[in-house]
Amino acid sequence: MRDRHVLLVGDCGQLATALWAVGDVRTSVLTYPQALPRLAGPAEHEAVVCVPHRSSVRDWVDAAAWLHGRRAVTAVVAVEDDFCPHRAAIGAELGVPADSPELIQRVLHKPTLRAHLAAAGVDDTPYRVVADAAGVAAFGVDHGWPVIVKPATGTGSHGVSVVDCPADAATAIRRLRSDRRVAAREVLVERYHRGPQFSVEAFSERGEHEIVALTRKFSDPPHMIAVGQASSAALGPDEEERIRAYVTLVLDRTGVSDGPSFTELVLTDRGPRVFETHVRLPGGGAREMILAATGVDLAEAWARQLVGEQVLPAVRKRLREGRRTFSAVWFAYPDTDGVLRAVRGVKRARAVPGVRELGVLVHRGDRVRRRRSTRDMGAWVRTEDAGWDAAVAAARAAAGCLSFDVNVAWRARELA
Repeated sequence: MRDRHVLLVGDCGQLATALWAVGDVRTSVLTYPQALPRLAGPAEHEAVVCVPHRSSVRDWVDAAAWLHGRRAVTAVVAVEDDFCPHRAAIGAELGVPADSPELIQRVLHKPTLRAHLAAAGVDDTPYRVVADAAGVAAFGVDHGWPVIVKPATGTGSHGVSVVDCPADAATAIRRLRSDRRVAAREVLVERYHRGPQFSVEAFSERGEHEIVALTRKFSDPPHMIAVGQASSAALGPDEEERIRAYVTLVLDRTGVSDGPSFTELVLTDRGPRVFETHVRLPGGGAREMILAATGVDLAEAWARQLVGEQVLPAVRKRLREGRRTFSAVWFAYPDTDGVLRAVRGVKRARAVPGVRELGVLVHRGDRVRRRRSTRDMGAWVRTEDAGWDAAVAAARAAAGCLSFDVNVAWRARELA
């Protein structure tokens, strides 16, 4: 193996650990100040460069070029949607492997993805970019209610609302516009599809795609914020094959070439319809859940691919060995805004039969918010069981043991 130097952009802790486990590979990190406390093994990296979070993409590219001048970078990677444009721009500037800026734009800008999939004959979901509540109401009249209102870019269900009638359109627009974490000014409205929700995790290599897991997703009805997930989903063979074929087509037409992805969709009476797709690792305990259910470690596969190994044959071999168990993850959120004093109930949650892991994401002194997006998540619990229903029930029960002791003296507007 020739000298490999992988540049990690943003917050990439799990992937850094997976890269070091591969063997002879150097890593450097280009990150922002708030991520430094979560940085895995800072002394293990070739270099750690901190860039102010609100700096331009050009500033991040310049910092990467400086690192490249010290030791040639052989691959660039990011595991957060916010930093996928940075990874693409850096790869293009340095001439090293990374997703193209065109692919990242196609995936992250939701109207562009909708237009692209419609033109390719893959997904016929009606959609429209609108300016205000009147635009939402007009779309609902044209295409029927309910509809989904969301920012044109963004993740974590920030600013997303399901709107049932014209009278609720103004509330949805105000919610989107008032969320300081929503950078996009464009508003997308699209048809709301009824049916069970899924996340389909895949791994790609040189344009060839392998579906790794079909994960059942659970979200709150009004704002589509994830509350839990379970893998592998309990589906009949015809439904499973239909979803597999559909997601493979989505990835192919979107232009995904390498690495992990996950595509969120709804299984409607007319078949699967895409919600959005991401070209990165899934978060919130999903890596461990999928590993338990399928035997495939997506982070390890990506790490090996980044250092030049061919990995798809090994992924397929593990999948042929068959399902190992059912695994579920359930999320816990603070129920108010403020400053965290403590997370309560951790010992009781760990004692629930079937619990395998519990991740606490917030710590004493952190500013926390009640659930407005998945970024407000305070903890997650992962379970395993021979039965799908039992795994889900145990995860829900364990997450229900957790509570957040919050000092509410801080005004909500300071945390919005």
